[in-house]
Amino acid sequence: MKFTVAIGVFNGEKYIGECLESLSKSLNNDNVEILVVDDGSKDNTVQVSRIFEKNYCNIRVVEKGVNRGLGDNYNVAIKEAKGEYIIFMDGDDVLDIELLEKTVRNVELSADLLVFRHYKFSDDGYKVYDDRVFNYEEGKKYSYLETNNHVSHFIHDLIYKKSFLIENHILADDYYKLYNDMAFNMRIFQKAETVQFFNANIYGYRFSDGQSMNISSLIKWRLDRVNMSKSMIKEYLKVNEDNKINPGRIKIARRQAAGSFADAYMGMLFGDNIKAEIQEYNQYIKQDRALWNSASTFAKVARLNQPFLYPLLKLACKYHIKYVLNNPRRKF
Repeated sequence: MKFTVAIGVFNGEKYIGECLESLSKSLNNDNVEILVVDDGSKDNTVQVSRIFEKNYCNIRVVEKGVNRGLGDNYNVAIKEAKGEYIIFMDGDDVLDIELLEKTVRNVELSADLLVFRHYKFSDDGYKVYDDRVFNYEEGKKYSYLETNNHVSHFIHDLIYKKSFLIENHILADDYYKLYNDMAFNMRIFQKAETVQFFNANIYGYRFSDGQSMNISSLIKWRLDRVNMSKSMIKEYLKVNEDNKINPGRIKIARRQAAGSFADAYMGMLFGDNIKAEIQEYNQYIKQDRALWNSASTFAKVARLNQPFLYPLLKLACKYHIKYVLNNPRRKF
């Protein structure tokens, strides 16, 4: 079996049927396995999924029984997957499995990572495609270290070779409910040796009122943001201390750790003890000057930790969430 499509879902009855329907061209395909990992849903997600499981031979539903979050979904999928490659999906998104199979039909897949494109869509039917083109021969195997600047950090642009994950003992953190994909991919990129690029937009990422990224969820899960960033910083520091690590790998880890700064500061700005939290967080970054100097403009302003700047920074956060992250019409 070539592919396992692993759908992690929690209380997703509204869209899980549409998600599975998008895979309908593969629902009796021996080359594709559909694995629904239910994260302790309280609605009818499991019942809807079981209907598909009953009618199609290559769908399996795994009920976790309790809500453990995204990281645990990934880990269950890695353990349960029968396919050579794993595609991680959210239960409200869609996947053009027919286009995927057509794209790779005459290609020998062997790389640790397969890189594709995605598109954004909204419930009103609006779509925006990532029309950027890879300047690499499609399907040719390249060194990850030589091409890493063009490898997306978005988990839904990547397809992972299961044996690569198993051999390198790569799992996601299961003690955070959200934002696990950042640290997960950080571990991936420290071990990946080879990559194959494809220009097909196979993954449809839904923008809707239920998006996980909004001010309410930012406040609710703000500590997950902060702690995930701290975890990534610690991982970078560990990599940086290992003299056997390729300098290119260290640079990649630093870039990823620095990429988590803004998320962490956004979380702290909506807490009750902003100044103390930022002060404590800054100590993590100051352990490494190169990391400290890698901060974005927003992070550099936030880490000044000046109370008179908090309202402006919060306003910037709200603008970014509403008009950038949650704007399906924004171009790539």
